[in-house]
Amino acid sequence: MKINDSGRSMIEMLGVLAISGILSVGGIKGFNNAMTGHKLNKLSEEHSVFLQNIHQDTIKLCKTNTTGSYQSISKYLNALDIIPAKWKYNKYTGEIYDSIGFKIAAYTANSTTIAINYSIPKDVKEKEQICRKIWTSTLVPLAGIFYQIRMLSGGVVTIRTYGENYCNEKNQDCISKLTISNIKDICQSCGNQWCYIDIYIK
Repeated sequence: MKINDSGRSMIEMLGVLAISGILSVGGIKGFNNAMTGHKLNKLSEEHSVFLQNIHQDTIKLCKTNTTGSYQSISKYLNALDIIPAKWKYNKYTGEIYDSIGFKIAAYTANSTTIAINYSIPKDVKEKEQICRKIWTSTLVPLAGIFYQIRMLSGGVVTIRTYGENYCNEKNQDCISKLTISNIKDICQSCGNQWCYIDIYIK
């Protein structure tokens, strides 16, 4: 094949285009991964602040329970500005949704305990990644403020763990003792089912 002294061969041009395409795909993937990581970091920060604020107002919130059984406290969380700014609260239904659209239900379980239920839909592409981020960056670091956390999949409890003040030597299922491997197994246990994280604060 003759090569024009002032240009490049067709093969060289095709090679350049192929390399450019590969770099572009890699760049887009890297950018998407970075954006996902940023989104999950912000999400875990929002959940951390949300849970810590509930813990600080546990006594006040529990006083709203007039039935002695499960009673929604969504409107009180909204009135006390405990719900993060980027989350959505429906005053008509009392439903709360976080910044990625996952539902949170909050109740007073009795006169001393608050229950928070976090739902992760089964058809979410990043379900396991979100689950692991919530556990590693929010729940484990805040182990001291919880009474109990349990994980459910398909209506079955897959793990039950306890906070620092309720976890003794005889009880090995302590939130603070969970490893990265433990958390991976917990989140994989959901499989193709919905995941539910039940959080109890006293």
